[in-house]
Amino acid sequence: MLFGGLYVLWEDPLVIGCWGRRELRTALNLQGPVSVLYWPAWLWSARTLPDLIRWRWIAFQRGKPLHFMRSAVSEDRMLRRLGFPGTLASSNCHVNEGTFRITHEPKRYDAVYIAQMQPFKRMHLAAQVQKLYFVTYGPCRTPDGQNDLHRFEPAVRHADFNRTWASFDQIASVINQSRVGLALSAVEGGMLASVEYMLCGVPQVSTPCQGGRELFFDERFVRVASPDPSAVARAVADLASREIDPELVRSATLEKVNEHRMKLCTYVCKVIEQAGGKSPGAERVYERVFTGEGGSVQWFRKLDALESYGIA
Repeated sequence: MLFGGLYVLWEDPLVIGCWGRRELRTALNLQGPVSVLYWPAWLWSARTLPDLIRWRWIAFQRGKPLHFMRSAVSEDRMLRRLGFPGTLASSNCHVNEGTFRITHEPKRYDAVYIAQMQPFKRMHLAAQVQKLYFVTYGPCRTPDGQNDLHRFEPAVRHADFNRTWASFDQIASVINQSRVGLALSAVEGGMLASVEYMLCGVPQVSTPCQGGRELFFDERFVRVASPDPSAVARAVADLASREIDPELVRSATLEKVNEHRMKLCTYVCKVIEQAGGKSPGAERVYERVFTGEGGSVQWFRKLDALESYGIA
């Protein structure tokens, strides 16, 4: 899944998946019958509830069934109590395991952190990790337009990082060159990178978190450290010294990913029936959604690709 797009989960009746407000707005502007599955970019909580209610009302006015997909247990609990349609099927189920795989590259880094230059990523917590790489992006740039991580976070001036935009293949390569992946935010969404680390066979150090990445943790290869630079560095050193089998990390993670994929596919069947169609069965939906080229969801975002569906 390429976040920021609209995704065809089923064509007849039309079921669309989306992530992001702009994409939700586009989905609700499609002409004709369409059911929309909306994933959170950030943890949904009581603070975000007014916004969710507003979107539900807009969808109702336009005659578009809107389903709120949950990536965290707390989201699922809250929205179930309120009667919001949807189910707990993490956005991380859309990770591309064909790109993020074990390649057995020589290890160059103690840890890698895939994180945009934003305060909530708490990059300073990695300050005591010695050989450190950041895959990053964001508004902090040099005059010639390159990423300027060291100016954004001086505490990690010893770290290497990508100066320009990194492709998925480049990110997967850096992960494979690292002994440990880092996830240091306290609150966010599902954090796709957290699963990408583990599909590359790389163990992970996280801080206590809310948002859903914890659903994919396994104590055999994940350490949850206190949000303190020394605690994070100790946890990295501990995992790096254990020589954990990469195949174990990948297979155990992929098993959990597939559980969420089947939850999604089962729910899509329910949505199809609610729209007046005949359920094709979860296995057929799984084949349609997750076994295409590259193992990713068919997606579209450009206006010309949307014209066949119509824009209201």
